[in-house]
Amino acid sequence: MKLVAGVTSLKQAQCLIPMGADEIYCAMSSIHSHRAPSEGFRDAGELKELAGLCARSKKPLYLAVNEIYEEKGYPAILEKTARFISDGGTGLIIRDLGLAAFLRGNGFNSPLILSTLGFCFNTEALKFYSRQGFSRITLPQLLTAAEAGGLMKNIGKLETEVMYSPADHCVNLNGACSLHDAPRMKSALKLAACNCALRFSTAGGPFRFPALSGAERYGSLEKFYELGAGYLKVPRSSDLNLTKRIVSEALEFLDEMRDKKDRKRRKAA
Repeated sequence: MKLVAGVTSLKQAQCLIPMGADEIYCAMSSIHSHRAPSEGFRDAGELKELAGLCARSKKPLYLAVNEIYEEKGYPAILEKTARFISDGGTGLIIRDLGLAAFLRGNGFNSPLILSTLGFCFNTEALKFYSRQGFSRITLPQLLTAAEAGGLMKNIGKLETEVMYSPADHCVNLNGACSLHDAPRMKSALKLAACNCALRFSTAGGPFRFPALSGAERYGSLEKFYELGAGYLKVPRSSDLNLTKRIVSEALEFLDEMRDKKDRKRRKAA
């Protein structure tokens, strides 16, 4: 399993690549990518430098283009993403099937990764996306390994990627949750990272969205590793110290999984 790390600046990549990141992904502020524009590269020169750094380090670099866009905006996205590839980028992380078809129909032949926002929850969705020209599927954050067992057995030649998220990650269906846009009370800011982690008052009494504990999330990732998921993806953040901490945690997890696999192999021999 390889580690995929999101970056919001060249400085972050310069820190994360020596730490052991196997792949890098980023965004452009001029193409909405489901995160704040401040987490995308504004300077085309800096993005080109990032592509050069990744090329010298032999690390693939992917661009997040993972929202639903108006069709009239497709040509501009094609122009920007084609330039990204010509500067040394590897491929795109994408959600919009219309955009994917437009890109393929206009000569864009670089790899496409399905964003976690593509919501590939079952084998029928998997078959559908494989016919759309995706080479890798990023599984939804809320899909556990126990739920994904059948899907993983039918993965075929597609690569799979799972998210590694900190303890305060969103517990609802990211990308299809209107609670992201609802205003939060100031008193709630200290209690939760997002609205869906709060307690709600309902006619039937208090309610919280179900969430995996830290141990449950770790156990699910371990099972994904055993099922053969190829990539572990760390989300983007403009906070360098937070990103370094999460990447370090993810690398420790991978080291532990490899050690456990080696111990099993030696014991079997």
